Amino acid sequence: MRILDRNGLDHTGTSSSLEESRKSLIKNVKGITIGILSYTAGLRQATPALEQSSEIL
Repeated sequence: MRILDRNGLDHTGTSSSLEESRKSLIKNVKGITIGILSYTAGLRQATPALEQSSEIL
């Protein structure tokens, strides 16, 4: 995530805090507004978002 952030690349699906995990990724591309969705299904063990993650990628 740090590499994406450093290079100005937007991302969704992972976050470094609970507040960040609740933000929507909505972009305007050539006059068209789009929302990027990210879902995961079928995980046996899920880790909930915390106020501040100790493992930032």
